[in-house]
Amino acid sequence: LSWRRRPTDTRSFVTPARQALRQATRTHHDQVEDLLDVHRPLTDRSYARLLGVFLGLFEPAEAALLAGPSGRSASPARARFAAHDLEALAVPAEAIRRLPRATVPVPRSAEAELGLRYVLEGSSLGAVALARRVAHELPRAPSTFLRSARPRHWPRFLEQLEEAEGPTFDLPAATGAAEATFASLVSLAQDPVAAR
Repeated sequence: LSWRRRPTDTRSFVTPARQALRQATRTHHDQVEDLLDVHRPLTDRSYARLLGVFLGLFEPAEAALLAGPSGRSASPARARFAAHDLEALAVPAEAIRRLPRATVPVPRSAEAELGLRYVLEGSSLGAVALARRVAHELPRAPSTFLRSARPRHWPRFLEQLEEAEGPTFDLPAATGAAEATFASLVSLAQDPVAAR
C-alpha cells in the first residue's frame, strides 16, 4: 500500500514529511514545555508569561507568512488576541510592547512556508487543552487567544502537506523552517524579560 493513498482519517496518517517535521521539532517542543512549566498548576503570573511568549512568536510569524509565497497568514491570525488577554490581565500596554519578539525569517519557498505553518497550526491542538485548564484553574482569566485556536484546521493542513509532497519537495526547507521557528520559541521562553 503506497503512503500516497489517503485513508479516511488523515490525523492518524503519518507521511514522510510529517514524520520528518515531528522528529526535527521534538526536542524543541519538549524544551518549551519544560521551560514554561506547562504541566504545573496555572497562576495569573505563569499564564501571563505563557501569553507573552506566544505573542512574541505569533506576531512576527504571522507577519512572515503574509510576506511569504502565498501571502496568507495563519488561520486565523491570533497574535492580537494574546495582546488583548494580556491587557485584560492588567499588564500595562508599555510592558506588552517591550516583550521580546522572535526573529522569524520570511519563508522563501512553499516548503519553508509549510514548515512555519506546521508549528503555528500544530499549536492549536495544545491550545484547546490549555483553554480547558484555564477555565478550570483560572476561571476569571481571559482566554481569547487560546479559544481562537481552530484544531479542525489541523487535518486540512496535513492534507495540504501531503498534497505538496513529491519528487521535487524540498524537505530540508520545510524541516529547517519548522526547527528554526521552534528554536525561536525556546529562546523566548528562556528570555528573562518574558519570564517576568
